[in-house]
Amino acid sequence: MKKAITLLLALTMTLMMGIGVFAAEDPTALDEADLAQSDATTDNYYGLRSLEYVAEGRVDIAQGEIFLVIDDRIVEPEMRLEPNSEYTMDVYYADAAVTNFDVTGKVSDNPNLKRLMENDLVITGAKNNAKLRMRSGKGTSVMTTAKLETTGVGASKRYIVKFETKDLYNTKQTDVEYRFSITGKPDNVALQAGGEGTVAFKVGHGIMNDEDVDSYGEGDTVTITNENPIWTKKQIERLVKNSNYKAIMLEHEDGSWAYEGRMNGMGDTNFYTTQEVIPSIMNKFDQDFKFLILPAGVTFPTNGEMRIDVSDVSGDWDRVYTYLYRNGKLTRINTTYDSQDDMIVFRTNYLGAFVMTPVEITDTTIIEQPKPESSEAPTPTPVPPRNPNTGIPVGMNLIVGLGSLSLLTAGSVILRKRK
Repeated sequence: MKKAITLLLALTMTLMMGIGVFAAEDPTALDEADLAQSDATTDNYYGLRSLEYVAEGRVDIAQGEIFLVIDDRIVEPEMRLEPNSEYTMDVYYADAAVTNFDVTGKVSDNPNLKRLMENDLVITGAKNNAKLRMRSGKGTSVMTTAKLETTGVGASKRYIVKFETKDLYNTKQTDVEYRFSITGKPDNVALQAGGEGTVAFKVGHGIMNDEDVDSYGEGDTVTITNENPIWTKKQIERLVKNSNYKAIMLEHEDGSWAYEGRMNGMGDTNFYTTQEVIPSIMNKFDQDFKFLILPAGVTFPTNGEMRIDVSDVSGDWDRVYTYLYRNGKLTRINTTYDSQDDMIVFRTNYLGAFVMTPVEITDTTIIEQPKPESSEAPTPTPVPPRNPNTGIPVGMNLIVGLGSLSLLTAGSVILRKRK
């Protein structure tokens, strides 16, 4: 039953979310133009956008200007869309000029900002109405789809745009633009005066706040979040300095993992974490699994201690085998079990896709290849030679008793909690 539920969840997540963590395409392979503009800084940052910024967070909207709205907010250049996500946005226009509008405010509070309806494009006496067109601007390689559609019926028929962002795990936020224009001359006076606009936003994971970075000092446990999983090189340098160049303890906000090690010399890093299933593994093996995945792949300068929470499976599993999944292959990792904290523990300098299961896997080659996670090779703890009679690694003693750490075999630990 448990296996059936696990497989059903895997299928559901794959169909509904379009899971692509381990597809063949490299999600970080942006073209050079996209990367160049993503990092670009200019004095006139909003110069290419149609919304005219008159103050921080405030814009002037010209009559007839076309723009997008989501959750009753204007879509503007500083708004960020998450990777691997779907969004539906309404197309709006200004029936009359609006000055000094707060972009964090509700669009519905201003009567001059209106949804663009199909009836707004009527041309009296013409066989066909005017048409709304959407064209791609810069940065759109990070988008999977961008569709201009209509929804509703009759007089309620309005324009919407559906966006789907790619499954990105790079360390940049890419600026994206789409341009709107109306062909023909509709009866709508406002659209005759304008009838065009450029919509801009960002796509990427959140970057850690500088204030939060500087709040950590020597001996502090640093919280890793999925809301802002990207740490820049300069932020890591400050964290290392504030930690007096000693090992740093990182812990994910959901408690799924913790890592203690040195971070000297690390560049921009994306710590985004997921526990979604890997379909290629689920499809090949008829057994239970637990996954912990840092899709970007994180490489530290030296080995440190990695701890993964197994409290959700320790009550059902007698033991756990742990593997690193990379380049279509599972590599077994030596682990110990901390029964006090209900965690498996091992040393490594690479955090990637970790796979845990109560049954040993002998065929470790998976047909479907994962996405490249990093250009650097991982260095998991190697599996030592095994005694042909006992199966226990040579030179390793079986630890028994009340100690919080117990070890059975390479890649397998007995899960016995403290009472």
